[in-house]
Amino acid sequence: MLRRKQHGRDREATVTILKWYGAFAALLVEAQLADSTLVALATPWRLTPPIDVATQAARSRQGGDGDNFDVVRRI
Repeated sequence: MLRRKQHGRDREATVTILKWYGAFAALLVEAQLADSTLVALATPWRLTPPIDVATQAARSRQGGDGDNFDVVRRI
């Protein structure tokens, strides 16, 4: 990168731009981490196959979705 001698306002403007760029770069990294976290959290649900008709019928016959919430509630 070529640099020329900077004087007065030119130098101040460059310093200001570099500060803003640093803040912007940090914001991009933070946003990228948040985006990666959201993708990681959503991935298991996207990979889960939809419930088919047979599974829905079995759950309705059992009177629930097959979990043991009734047992936990009694304790």
